[in-house]
Amino acid sequence: PADLAVIGLGHLGLPLAQAAVTAGIDTVGYDPDPRPYAELRAGRSPVEGALTAAEVRRMLSGGFRPTTDAAELGRVRTAVICSPTPLGPDRTVDLTALGDAARALASRLRPHTTVLL
Repeated sequence: PADLAVIGLGHLGLPLAQAAVTAGIDTVGYDPDPRPYAELRAGRSPVEGALTAAEVRRMLSGGFRPTTDAAELGRVRTAVICSPTPLGPDRTVDLTALGDAARALASRLRPHTTVLL
């Protein structure tokens, strides 16, 4: 189990996960896209310019666990959804990724899990 799940390992979630790990919080990072997982496991930042290789290594050695397995979300005390909400062609917010993240989490929630959006 982890104390925190950061859902979405992009330009919002990655710095949050870094701060949590630096503060000593047992953190799992979930992203359904296998690219961020692969980049992090290889010691590289999935977001250009966000973290140095040394910072990624410190996160991993500090216990950060990136994953594409949504089952990991069922074993956390707190979850923060950091999914992208880009503007669509009609200039309205595209909530697709947010909805997908919420559904992945909702089906695995335990009582008393805190969810932040």
